[in-house]
Amino acid sequence: MVLFGGRGLGYEVLSDVWLLDTSDGHIKWKQVLFDLRNILGGISLPRVGHSATLMIGGRVLVYGGEDSERHKKDDFWLLDVNSIPAFKMCAFPASSVTLLKWRKLKADGYMPDSRSFHAACTDHTGRYLIVFGGMVDGLLLPTEPSGLRFDGKLFLGELVLHL
Repeated sequence: MVLFGGRGLGYEVLSDVWLLDTSDGHIKWKQVLFDLRNILGGISLPRVGHSATLMIGGRVLVYGGEDSERHKKDDFWLLDVNSIPAFKMCAFPASSVTLLKWRKLKADGYMPDSRSFHAACTDHTGRYLIVFGGMVDGLLLPTEPSGLRFDGKLFLGELVLHL
C-alpha cells in the first residue's frame, strides 16, 4: 500500500509518500523520499482530496485534489512504485530511504473541471481512467445552500502513456 499526501496534525497539506511494508510478517510504515529539485513541470504535489489509481505496470496516477489554499487541481502526476525496492520483492534497504521521481503528465483534449474528493479507477484493460463526482470550483461557504458544489458527472478518459 502506498499513501500519498493528505493533511497533517496541524491541518497542513502534505506531500509525503509512505509505504506499508509487510515483507517480514510485521506491519511497518516507512517513509519514501523523493527529490523535489528535479520535478519537470514544477512542483504542485502537496495536496489533499486527490485520487491515486494503481495502473497496469505498477504505476500510481494521481489526479486532482486541492492545495493548502483549497484551490482545486486538474493535473496528472505519475509515480512508478516499481522503483520502491519492496515492490520488487527484495529486501528494503537498511536506511529505508529511496529517492523517487514524480513526473507530471500532459493531458490533451476535453478535461473535467478541476475537482477534489472524487473517485477514480481504471478499467480492467488499464486503457481508460474513470472519474466520478467530487467537489468542483465554487465559493466555499458551507452555511449557504450553494456553498459547496458537488458534481455528479462521470468522465471516461483514454490513457495513452508514453513511458
